[in-house]
Amino acid sequence: MSEEKLLDDRDVIHVYRGGGVHARVVPAEGDGYPLRHVVRHSPTGFEYGYGGSGPADLALSMLTAVLGKEQANRLYQAFKRDRIAAESGEHWSMKAETIREWAEHEEAAARARR
Repeated sequence: MSEEKLLDDRDVIHVYRGGGVHARVVPAEGDGYPLRHVVRHSPTGFEYGYGGSGPADLALSMLTAVLGKEQANRLYQAFKRDRIAAESGEHWSMKAETIREWAEHEEAAARARR
């Protein structure tokens, strides 16, 4: 079993429209590359700006790249609701550090609700 390589806090995920919705990882060092689509709800691709299947897959894919599969599976619906559904416009970006901070806050809030 191979170990997941997670994004560094300085890495950025750029999301943009252009013949569909695309997401690109831009590392602090090195060349950018497409964000891997973790297909769970939307076989046709990513989307944002509402709470549907395309935004769910974008949330899951972003969290998997930054946090790993286990934590991503636990948090992606909340991330979709809090961050992905709220995005608008033709393009936007999010640092891996911002995603990690969101996840820490979300998990702390979940523990406090128990």
